[in-house]
Amino acid sequence: MPSPSASSTRLRVRHGIAKTSAAAFTLFQVNGGDWPSVGLPGAGLRGAVLDGVRMREADLTAARPEKASVTGTDLSGAMPHSSRLTGADLRGSDLPALDPLTVEPSGATVGLEQSAVIAGALGLVVA
Repeated sequence: MPSPSASSTRLRVRHGIAKTSAAAFTLFQVNGGDWPSVGLPGAGLRGAVLDGVRMREADLTAARPEKASVTGTDLSGAMPHSSRLTGADLRGSDLPALDPLTVEPSGATVGLEQSAVIAGALGLVVA
């Protein structure tokens, strides 16, 4: 797996929980795996690939997965508040905690089923 970029990256693992601060990950790709409660607040994940990863209850506060591919990823219970999802591909990911009013979803791609969940979060009725 490619290593994170050198731009002030700190990844700490304590009691099985990874935490990072002000990290910018380049050429970051994860296929599968179990990353429960991972802490990536403020992480720069532009262009990252997260495919089929289990990231339940992950802290993605203010993360920047712009133009990232986050497909088939379990983000149930995750905290994506203030995240920039601009141009991200989120198809097939479990997004129950995604509040479209607290993230920047501009240009993000979601599937039909996900769009109904997001519409429901906005208080819309999908008929």
